[in-house]
Amino acid sequence: METFRHGRSGPLCTRTTFRLVFLSVLTTVLLLFHAIAGFSADVPIATVPVGNSPVAIGVNPTSHRVYVANYYGSTVSIIDGTSDTVTATVPLGDFSVPIAVVANPVATPARAYVANFWDNTITVIDETTDEITATVPSNGVHAGGPRSLALNPSGPTPKLYVADYGSGLVTVLNAETYAEITTISTGLSPRALGIFASVSRTRIYVANRGSNTVTVIDGDTDQVVATLPTGAAPKAIAIDQSTGFAYVTNEDSDSVTVIDDSDQVAGTIAVGTRPVGIAVDETAGRVFVANYAANSVSVVRTSDFSHEATLTVGTSPWAIALDNGDGKAFVTNYGSNSTSVIDSSLSVTNVPCGTNPYAVAVDEGAPPHKTYVGNWNSDDVTVIDEQPDPEPLEALASAESLSGEDAVLLTIEPAVDTSSGTAIASGTATDMRTLYPAAISAVFYRLDSSIPWQKATITQGEHSTDVRWSAELGDLEDGTYTLEAIALDQTSAAAAISDGGTAVIGTTIGGALDALIRVGAETHDTSTDIELLPGPSRATMLLSASVMCGEPDCVGPTGEVVFELQVATTWEYFGSAQLTGGGCALSIPRSTRGTFRARYAGDGVHLPSQSEELIVKSGSSGRAAGISPRVLIER
Repeated sequence: METFRHGRSGPLCTRTTFRLVFLSVLTTVLLLFHAIAGFSADVPIATVPVGNSPVAIGVNPTSHRVYVANYYGSTVSIIDGTSDTVTATVPLGDFSVPIAVVANPVATPARAYVANFWDNTITVIDETTDEITATVPSNGVHAGGPRSLALNPSGPTPKLYVADYGSGLVTVLNAETYAEITTISTGLSPRALGIFASVSRTRIYVANRGSNTVTVIDGDTDQVVATLPTGAAPKAIAIDQSTGFAYVTNEDSDSVTVIDDSDQVAGTIAVGTRPVGIAVDETAGRVFVANYAANSVSVVRTSDFSHEATLTVGTSPWAIALDNGDGKAFVTNYGSNSTSVIDSSLSVTNVPCGTNPYAVAVDEGAPPHKTYVGNWNSDDVTVIDEQPDPEPLEALASAESLSGEDAVLLTIEPAVDTSSGTAIASGTATDMRTLYPAAISAVFYRLDSSIPWQKATITQGEHSTDVRWSAELGDLEDGTYTLEAIALDQTSAAAAISDGGTAVIGTTIGGALDALIRVGAETHDTSTDIELLPGPSRATMLLSASVMCGEPDCVGPTGEVVFELQVATTWEYFGSAQLTGGGCALSIPRSTRGTFRARYAGDGVHLPSQSEELIVKSGSSGRAAGISPRVLIER
């Protein structure tokens, strides 16, 4: 059996009086730090006692349940993320040695899967009862069982992939019935898994430490499609969800192997000494690599694999988790009892934690977002508050997060159906990824910021990229309410954890929206118009929309207008803007060409509407709306 480089047998093997004194001093320092920091962002707001040696953390971003696998404690601590307290401790059996955990928010009921390395089993915990509902044998060997997990919860057959370290196999289980689907031979000592899921391409990546290879598995057929060479001792896997590229740290050759979406090695990147943890920020086009022996993080551009920066962090950086909504990377510094927070400008802030911070995971569904750090040698979890008093879902519902290839576009219809005696809201969810479209996995909702999120019913288009959904809101009095909705698609719902928690592909929010709905109130029709206007400079134009309500007693519409661009036979998200005085506009380069339309989402009183098409192209011999003669506008 391979042991951790810094396990209890190394620097963690004894617990002396020094540790107790140190913890007392550290607690005092943390409390003083928090008092001085006040409500600044990225500060520890709680220290939650858990079991012996927290090694891995899984988060459900819809229920804010946090599952902590306690390696030497052979337990799972379940933290309620709304109160940051332990609500249950689940015993897994003596010497089970849990090493990995992933949460499944898509299943009904939601659940978590725990890999038990020593006794070669998978434990399933029901979220509604916090009790074990199944213990499933895997295909490893005693003291060489499952080492990492990957979850594809979407589709008619959701799957759980289990890397069986001692037998060189990946076991594939049905994630809802737990029946074994198949076993797949890999290289020697598989210890890390990564996953990319979409309609046309699903891949599971297996890092084989003993053979210095990555096995690539087709997630639709569960067949091996490639076995690729890596550097020495491949450790952790991160995925660029916008391109389907995989990045693998090679712990003993100080490099990262890049695997492209044609299942080939696209390059090898030299990084710092002993790279372990890794994460990808697809929005910023960056890869973050924790160099354990260099006390640094390498920042690599995904566009050309060049180095953008080498950042100094704490001592012995180990695991990395990325907050996709906030664009921050969280790096646990095992040797300096801190977590380094790297923001989008690559500024580094060190946040004090417990003793030997190890595992890390982010709850992107919490307002504000929270990061959970498992401290290996003080048996607790540090909770880091990322944003003080944010607008609800602001980071997730912004135009930036809904642009490009990584988005689910949600709509909420303002009219609430009360014909059945209960209020039922409805809407749509459309996957907007262009390179690899993904099916919608689930939609969740909450009314007036109630916690937790509730799962909506997919009423049309199940397992497709464009669905209709409904939400039963109960018996509501007449009035206006705020309904929030979030959606998960195949790509954002997939989850995986690498060896020792070094890389976490957590379930993230694919898209979000909040809108006013009105019960028992009169609604008004609207009309939306789109036009092109001169921009603030000679290099720009304004794509403008106006929304009108022609009825005499109608007050002006409010809310958001989405501009869409026709690509082949489909309409794709181009940008959005908030109405002010019935109008809004996007500034676009003068060179922009294409067919556009504007879509008004409604605001609870004013019904949605859509404009005619606006064609902007080259070749005009005259002026239109004051634009250059080279721009022709047609309707």
